[in-house]
Amino acid sequence: MNDLVRFEDGQMVIADEAVKQIVKFERGALKINMLKENIREQALAKMEELGIDKYVSPDGSLAINYFPERTSKRLDSTKLKKELPDIYEEYLKDSTTKSYVKLTVK
Repeated sequence: MNDLVRFEDGQMVIADEAVKQIVKFERGALKINMLKENIREQALAKMEELGIDKYVSPDGSLAINYFPERTSKRLDSTKLKKELPDIYEEYLKDSTTKSYVKLTVK
């Protein structure tokens, strides 16, 4: 098997073709995300303007649902920690984040 990521002379090496493909895909994804954001912004404005809460494309492959602004209650953990540190500590729980790598295309 041809390893795309290997270790040589104390350095991690990624195959040139793999780097080129990642950059190509990430740039394509960036363009797609920009188009999606543009559509999302325009759909939001139009749905608010017209009072529409759901759109489904003619072939059913895309659905856009409108959710109006709302207010919710959130716990102010900074204030709780400052004013009632014992209670804050009592209700803390450990949370584990899985290890990962992040690819950045420049």
